[in-house]
Amino acid sequence: MDSIISKVSQETIFEKGRKLLKENSFFHDLDTIMSQPEFRSFYQKYFTDITDMKTVLMYMKLYDLLQTEYKQRDFHAEQEKETLAFMLKEFISNPTTRKYLVKKFSDTLSSGSSLSIENDS
Repeated sequence: MDSIISKVSQETIFEKGRKLLKENSFFHDLDTIMSQPEFRSFYQKYFTDITDMKTVLMYMKLYDLLQTEYKQRDFHAEQEKETLAFMLKEFISNPTTRKYLVKKFSDTLSSGSSLSIENDS
């Protein structure tokens, strides 16, 4: 890494980095989220190895899917966090639903498709 930095002046690095953050939404978003103390703490605590990373991503994706379904059904918004936490824990605690979700998530990672928990009829 030092060799990369020594070949390019600090000023050039700064200017190119500024341009990158301004023009590339991925790097901008990555910088924004990694700069948040709450996310940084979460990241350091739960993204320790590849297995933990996959588990966290599965939980996050499931949370998002449940939240979307919850909002589509127009449940009580003031109870959303508590309801989602309970539902997430129940899905993961139940051996049948956990096995199904792990398989769907694994298939999604392998295929590169979007995660869906629709019936497989």
